[in-house]
Amino acid sequence: MLPQKTITQSSQPKQLKVLFVDDQTVLLNAVERVVRRQAKNWNIRLANSGIEAIQFLKNLPFDVVVSDMRMPEMDGIDLLDYVRQNHPNIIRIILSGYSRDDRTIKAVRVAHQYFIKPYSTQSLIDALELTHTLYKRIRNPGLQGLIASIDRLPTPRKVFYEIHEAVNNPDTTVEDIAAIIVKDTAVTGKILQVVNSAFFGQSSHIESIEHAVKVLGVESIRSLILIAGIASDHKEMLNGIISIDLYSHHCIEVANICKSIAVRLKLELAERETLFTIGLLHDVGKLVLLKKYAEIYTENGWQENPYTTKVHISQIEKMGEEHSCIGAALIALWGLPPIIVNAIASYENPFELGGIEARDSMILHLADAISNYQHGNKSSPILETNDITRGVVETLMSKDQFNSLLQQLFN
Repeated sequence: MLPQKTITQSSQPKQLKVLFVDDQTVLLNAVERVVRRQAKNWNIRLANSGIEAIQFLKNLPFDVVVSDMRMPEMDGIDLLDYVRQNHPNIIRIILSGYSRDDRTIKAVRVAHQYFIKPYSTQSLIDALELTHTLYKRIRNPGLQGLIASIDRLPTPRKVFYEIHEAVNNPDTTVEDIAAIIVKDTAVTGKILQVVNSAFFGQSSHIESIEHAVKVLGVESIRSLILIAGIASDHKEMLNGIISIDLYSHHCIEVANICKSIAVRLKLELAERETLFTIGLLHDVGKLVLLKKYAEIYTENGWQENPYTTKVHISQIEKMGEEHSCIGAALIALWGLPPIIVNAIASYENPFELGGIEARDSMILHLADAISNYQHGNKSSPILETNDITRGVVETLMSKDQFNSLLQQLFN
């Protein structure tokens, strides 16, 4: 039996510096009492207005700003927009009553996560500590800041226009939109970020894009595309270093292999959908690294082929950076479910987890290895390569089942 541990646990203390902002002093004091009791090692400051918060930010370092939405003089959106522009490394959380007006939707552009009042303080603490734990595994402060500053990822323009046309077609169904969205990692991540925020009032995590689109609805999808700016322009296509279309193809392929393995293991439909999402998002950390280290990739000549990433990513990983942990930190920051975050964070070392999260991490590990093998040098049988960690296949299935899976995928 594997040890029952997850990435959310850490032996190191978490020294988060958090600024809470609300014009209602009674609520601020209540939050302070609860947080000091449940997260005793947090360093907390309180501000009664956006103006006061800015003064704090000018004089003190913070990891997180948690702001109420509706305040006089400067509301939460304007405050977090100031933080985004002037302190991009800071995690931005917004709190509000339940509302879906245009002003509220604009919060998607400036806030990493959205909590509805009355909200669970413990949920807020858990979300921030998960992100902070992953940050601590990334030793490069510049990358930590880059992750917090990212509010969108490169998107194939073809996918963007397909979505734009679909949401403007009155005959389009949510299934049609979901089928387009799963073609692209960036849009998938953004949609799941939004739907898993408390903005949409869900009592449980949403782990599949099909479910997400049904919750959001066509009109909200339209608003997100127009207001949140999901698609990047040509200048943000990473200087032609990588074909975003081919990158997305790899992610879709891994997602489909994850689902095929889940079917072989006779997992429930919801588990298969979660594994599909895990496959779609497993390589978002590579996009973060590309934005940070474009020159390194250019020098190494990595052009058009995401399947050879491990060769050229080695220089970065020598500095202690792993794209899996970086990607997990980003999607944790965006509020995606821990089961997705932990599977992605550990898929290159899947035995560091336990229980269902270990299983999902191993499935992703195997799916990624199969995809890379399909497009690489097949001079040796797949189990004789170094791509699959010893023991993963034996833990998941019999050798006959594995050979049957390969025959299905390769034929």
